[in-house]
Amino acid sequence: MAIYLDYLLKKQEEVITATLMKDFETDLTNRVFKSVCLAEINKFNQLEPGQYLERISTIPEIKSFFGGETVRAVINAVVSVITIIIIGLINLGAGLTLVVASIILYIAALRISNRKIVTLEEKSEIEGLTNSKIIEIVSSPLDNKSRTMEYRLESLMTDMVKERESKNIEYENLESQFNLVLALIQQLSIACVVVLLATSVINLSASQGVMAAIIMLTNRYFAPYQQVMRTIGRWKLNKLHIEKVSELLELEYKQQRDVALVETRDESLPAPIEQDIGNLIEVKLSTGQRVEFTLGRPTVIRGLSGSGKSHITRCLTRDVECEKSEIYINHKPLHDVHYHTWREAVHRIDGNSTFVEGTIIDNLTCFRPILNSAAFTICKNLGIKHEIDALTDGFYTQLTGHKNAPVSRQVQYALLIVRAMLSQKKLLVLDDIDSVFDNAFGERVVSTLIPKANQQFLIIVSNKLDSKKYGLKSIRLTGEEVAA
Repeated sequence: MAIYLDYLLKKQEEVITATLMKDFETDLTNRVFKSVCLAEINKFNQLEPGQYLERISTIPEIKSFFGGETVRAVINAVVSVITIIIIGLINLGAGLTLVVASIILYIAALRISNRKIVTLEEKSEIEGLTNSKIIEIVSSPLDNKSRTMEYRLESLMTDMVKERESKNIEYENLESQFNLVLALIQQLSIACVVVLLATSVINLSASQGVMAAIIMLTNRYFAPYQQVMRTIGRWKLNKLHIEKVSELLELEYKQQRDVALVETRDESLPAPIEQDIGNLIEVKLSTGQRVEFTLGRPTVIRGLSGSGKSHITRCLTRDVECEKSEIYINHKPLHDVHYHTWREAVHRIDGNSTFVEGTIIDNLTCFRPILNSAAFTICKNLGIKHEIDALTDGFYTQLTGHKNAPVSRQVQYALLIVRAMLSQKKLLVLDDIDSVFDNAFGERVVSTLIPKANQQFLIIVSNKLDSKKYGLKSIRLTGEEVAA
């Protein structure tokens, strides 16, 4: 009868577990994915790619723990209480022995759990940073080689891997220590129970049958109770995992989350309210300088290194949180404009701009074949079409996440300009153009962009471009602007 009841209990446990775990991982992963897609860039950039991977990789463990292990722990806790009550009713000494052993195990589980938390935080941090560095190296092997960075990176990676292995070993040692404590307490408890029962049998206060029954129940007690202690020991760890994943959900723009809460029936990504970004952008720098950008009037920003040229453009595109300067769109603070409405209206090119997996033409048109002809025309105007055609597969050359376009940096920058022009954003920023600048290239860029900039804010960050020659507005930043 007891065996059959144990079978029914385990069967019901599986039913409850399956119900709780159904679609949990899929739903949580989708929520994280949407939060990342709708994230504020300045928040997103606070973590490295490897740290995101480290946090996302904990989702299956969270599912397993809260969906299955916790349910089993609750059931096993009830079974353990019933078992120890029965043992106590049969033999009070044996029952008290098991109660003392259980308390010791509980204290040990809590203490080791607290030590695990500290170790896990350090382990996760170094794991994320190491993974990020590996991604960086794999993504740009030729770039690292061209800068003769191999030996420095090898030394850096050796130290990071050693530290990661050290933290992994420390964490595993704590797990082994917990298992040893469990085994030790179990063996000592069983030994004490056997001695007490043997004494009772010798004194004729208990029969050998009772002794055998209690020993069997004692062995039966420790299996579920150990699982309960393991769950308690991992509770804080998984609570920490949940906090880390919750931080990913907080990446989403707050107003976007508010819209999503209202439109609970709409499973698609909620679209922001359409807003006109206006025809005037004003920037009041912390140095006291006031800068204006007018729709349809291309502007060149120049200034000494460290004067804040790139920083002001990152503030304009909301890549960073601009705390020291004030930005107004048609006399309205920039932060009053819906974040995603603004992000959809801006495009910034700099030295870190990259392409996604796909062909060159797909990257230029953002996978819209209807724009292929326009892309070819702009490439011809920028003087790069013949270089792309010279490639084995031409515009259909495949680009991958770890491989740059097989062209010069100047041609790659020109391709980024083509993509920006085809995207038809309201605000276009060209930064780091001086790194690939020559007079001929500058003339082609200006002659291609200016005629199309009548309904656009065009900002070029350059000390080499002659603004007077092309009749462009020029702004020189006079004071140092510290980047956030």
